[in-house]
Amino acid sequence: MRLASPLFNSAQPALQEHAFSMGRESLKGLGAAIVLHALALLLIWGAESPLHLKTSEPRPIMASILSSSPTERTPEPPKPTPKTQTKKDPVARPLLSLPASSPTSAPPVAPTPPPTTPAAANPLRSESEPASAPRFDADYLNNPKPPYPPVSQRLGEEGQVVLRVLVGTDGKPAEILINKSSGSERLDRAAKEAVSRWTFEPAKRGTLSVSAWVLVPITFQLRR
Repeated sequence: MRLASPLFNSAQPALQEHAFSMGRESLKGLGAAIVLHALALLLIWGAESPLHLKTSEPRPIMASILSSSPTERTPEPPKPTPKTQTKKDPVARPLLSLPASSPTSAPPVAPTPPPTTPAAANPLRSESEPASAPRFDADYLNNPKPPYPPVSQRLGEEGQVVLRVLVGTDGKPAEILINKSSGSERLDRAAKEAVSRWTFEPAKRGTLSVSAWVLVPITFQLRR
């Protein structure tokens, strides 16, 4: 059975603090003693075996320098220096004065004769020669007269038509135009249709047939 008294409880913290302070002091004393013993040992060891530090003297370094002949280098060829072209001053050439020569008359040039063309077997006449007019009234041509339109007969239409016909080299009418009207369209048309079937004798220039225009009058007249 534990007896707890107020006096003991109040004295317990003081006792713990005293014990802690005594332990701390003993540790300090122990550490100091260890340090002193270590210093004493070092002094004794140093007296018995003194350290003689020998300083090593510097040794001379023997170096032999080998003189080697430098390798001969082939000299590079000198670079050609660009030539500067010097402009030469133009040299004035002396003017030569030529004596004035009297004009000489050129020899007369003989006219060249025109080239002679060989004579053709059948010489053609010049184109400037007038051509003969085409013919349409020859009996051998057998060109029929245009028929009288029946309506024009009943109406009593009469008149003369003048046609302008282009006759080709083959004697056929190539183009027919009304140069003068009869006053009746039926009579004009009948005349053109009849002449378109005619055969002409073509115009001639020398012996050559040429195309030419010719006037063809056609008369329509009733019998009384």
